[in-house]
Amino acid sequence: MALVEAYDVEPRHVFHFIYIVENYDAAAISTAHFQKRDPFDHHDVVDAFWSDCLAAGFLQSNDEGTVQITEKGEAVRRQRWQILNDALAELDLLPAAGLGQLNELLARVVAETAVTIAKASAWAFHTRRQQGLKPPVTLLAPLAQFIELRMDLGAFRDDAHLASWRGQHVVSPHAWEILGEVWQSETATLDELVSKLARRGFSAEETAVALKELIQLGWLKQAQQNYHLTEDGHVVRQTAEQTTNDIFYAPWSVLSPAESEIVQTSLGAFQTTS
Repeated sequence: MALVEAYDVEPRHVFHFIYIVENYDAAAISTAHFQKRDPFDHHDVVDAFWSDCLAAGFLQSNDEGTVQITEKGEAVRRQRWQILNDALAELDLLPAAGLGQLNELLARVVAETAVTIAKASAWAFHTRRQQGLKPPVTLLAPLAQFIELRMDLGAFRDDAHLASWRGQHVVSPHAWEILGEVWQSETATLDELVSKLARRGFSAEETAVALKELIQLGWLKQAQQNYHLTEDGHVVRQTAEQTTNDIFYAPWSVLSPAESEIVQTSLGAFQTTS
């Protein structure tokens, strides 16, 4: 919080800004660039965020018509990393040997992903690895190393999920996210969906249009004020989930069954202690 107070900005702006510059090309940021990986936010929300970062001095416009990180933005990023690294060094969520082994195994999965998955099929993963800014701390605490590996894999998970539906169906991102919300909750009203997805910045009218889109596709049906998935909708969304897992876990074959079990056990220990 001291970092946030020093720059008089909202916490979410600091942390989202750092996420952006470490996962995208920090020298050429734009709404189109951002939405290539995350197409679910309304473009007005994304544009407003750039404006906030420009006002805070974290980003500046460039001659390419995009925005890029400033010296002030880099100073904020470095301070945040130092604070985080020092704090994580004090935590003891797993024995040192177990955490070291987990990091080693995850690093092998990340390396396998880098060499076996083409850039066109893993845009977010390769962009983060090749163009995103790296931790400025020379020696990362083991937990900080784990977070970095987790972020690498998270980028590829996004790639996998985008591939599971974007190339398969003609559907707007907002409608697709709504489909997922109804799939998880089994039923939802317009008001519930607007509330759940309020952070995305879509109006009730825009959400209603997306619901009509899903009904026209045959994936949703309406009973009074409630929306439910049709049989086709269940198949489409469940198939996308399975396809996501198939793509994401393909590089994990680099691990033996025993090593995969170690990873699962170690991650389970994290959940137990957190």
